[in-house]
Amino acid sequence: MGYVVFFDLDDTVIKGQSQKFLIKYLFKNKKIGFFLYSYVLIWFIFYKLGLVQNVIKIREKVFKFFNGWSEVALEKILTDFFNSEIKKRIYKKIFDILNYHKERGAITILLSASIYPLVKIISDFLEMDFCIATKLQKNNGFYSGTIEGNVIYGVQKKQAVLEFLKEKNLSLSGSYAYGDHLSDLHLLSIVENPFIVNPDKYMEKIISQKNLNKILLN
Repeated sequence: MGYVVFFDLDDTVIKGQSQKFLIKYLFKNKKIGFFLYSYVLIWFIFYKLGLVQNVIKIREKVFKFFNGWSEVALEKILTDFFNSEIKKRIYKKIFDILNYHKERGAITILLSASIYPLVKIISDFLEMDFCIATKLQKNNGFYSGTIEGNVIYGVQKKQAVLEFLKEKNLSLSGSYAYGDHLSDLHLLSIVENPFIVNPDKYMEKIISQKNLNKILLN
């Protein structure tokens, strides 16, 4: 069995934040109100400025919106969202990186704090082997809007990967991981070939301090 390769989603596989795009899409299509839309956009501004660090609360607030949605309804709107907003934002060079690893027999895994149904759509489009993402509780085919387990972010991303490897009886021998953010360092710390994607000045310092690799997709 081949080595494992992990890809973060936001600002690694796609240019930008999938949740931010989703909120805009839902507002544009009159699925959410102006208050939630504005709240999330303001939060993302603060996040980019480094003024907020905890992503758990904002995601919990957004995910509550899906309370009462059926699996079929959510799948349909997320498929439409992917086709209209996400597909065009996938970095072209990602396909080259994926093909490089696939040709060498690698097992490819997409990781994200975004909701599992959306990440699965993207993973399937990219023909990846697995995806690990934040799951929502559901009952009889309907979502509750409550998170099942943990948001796959920061140290929880690393923990989810370790549990995945144990479940699939896979090792980190020869492993790769691609991420862009400080929160990805927990994951990057456990693989043999860690890559920072499109690093800013701060992440450039981290690269030199921790002897990481970098790759430019812009």
